Amino acid sequence: TVERSGKHLLALINDILDHAKIEAGKLELVPKDIYLPGFLQDIVDMMTLQAQTKNVDFQYLAEPSLPKGIYADDKRLRQTLLNLLSNAVKFTDQGQVIFSVTSISEILENVSATSPREQTICFKVQDSGIGMSPEQLSIIFSPFEQVGNLQRQSGGTGLGLNITKQLVEKMAGKLQVTSELGKGSTFWIEVAVPVIASFNNQNDFATTSQQINDQNKTDSQRLDTPALKQDLVAPPPAEVEILYELAMLGSMKKITEQAKHLEDLDSMYTPLADKLRDLAEGFQEKAIVNLIEQFRA
Repeated sequence: TVERSGKHLLALINDILDHAKIEAGKLELVPKDIYLPGFLQDIVDMMTLQAQTKNVDFQYLAEPSLPKGIYADDKRLRQTLLNLLSNAVKFTDQGQVIFSVTSISEILENVSATSPREQTICFKVQDSGIGMSPEQLSIIFSPFEQVGNLQRQSGGTGLGLNITKQLVEKMAGKLQVTSELGKGSTFWIEVAVPVIASFNNQNDFATTSQQINDQNKTDSQRLDTPALKQDLVAPPPAEVEILYELAMLGSMKKITEQAKHLEDLDSMYTPLADKLRDLAEGFQEKAIVNLIEQFRA
């Protein structure tokens, strides 16, 4: 359909733009405080739905000793994990995909009383999919390379894993893979991140980020008012999914562009487009997600 083609085209453009930024050395990380349990659960919720559409069992295993708060670029970390998980589901027709997160080690050297301690975290994605041959493994991280049959390759650029690897290296991490043809693959990321020691639980995180959360709460309450819901017309499901993916990646510029696209589709989407632009200009990511989720229910 036209809608699905538009979604694929947007994904292709985003991959090419990211690749161009990385190659030009223009991509910069923007780290921030992250409440890790909530961050991971958002990703798990998205992937569980995706796996269900293929009748693939999705399992999430998180080590209890993981830090509650870390300091990292949430948008780029989310992008790398979603890419690995989406690929695992895409190339698995039966069986399961397991997403496990564990703490490998704590880095103590060169840590002063005032500097945050670092902890190495391993994000592992294991699937029982089609797997890869040694020849395929040797080129899997090269740009514009894809594995699998043509049907599985459709809609992609072959840039996803190349971008993921370079993003992980930008975070001073390491991306590795093992695979056996016909039996599945395992990808894992190891990255050292500063630990926010004061974040013992979600309430502590909320207190530390009170101003941001208060604003998000206000936006969320505003979005829940019946009058606003009546004023906004739900766009086609494919457009909703594009908006949701952009919101989860935190791409405010792309959301603004997508809002313009909705207006071009039909003027009845103008109130929604205006609201999206206002929220994007204020970098209200959570409020945008809340808004879009109303149309995904």
